[in-house]
Amino acid sequence: MSKQEFHVGFKTGTFTGDGQATQAITGVGFQPKRVEIVKHLDGDGDSWVFVKTDRHAADRCTTHYSSYHLNRANRIKSLDADGFTVGNDNINVNEQVYDYCAWG
Repeated sequence: MSKQEFHVGFKTGTFTGDGQATQAITGVGFQPKRVEIVKHLDGDGDSWVFVKTDRHAADRCTTHYSSYHLNRANRIKSLDADGFTVGNDNINVNEQVYDYCAWG
């Protein structure tokens, strides 16, 4: 039987989109295994939830919007050593505030 390793870490926070092609969100304190980002009330009055885990393919995440789910690229691009990087496909909108939860 192999030994299992458990990594403890949980952090919540916010970031403000800068409108650039990518933005690194740092200061989480660990490399997340899962990140959820919430974009509240877009122009249509809907909220978006973006989810990436360490099991998603590179540059892929699951997007929950209203009543459907999408597997899209260029939203949460990567899970990094001290946080994560977002792209610019309906995320990282200039001056839009996002909430996030990261689990280690």
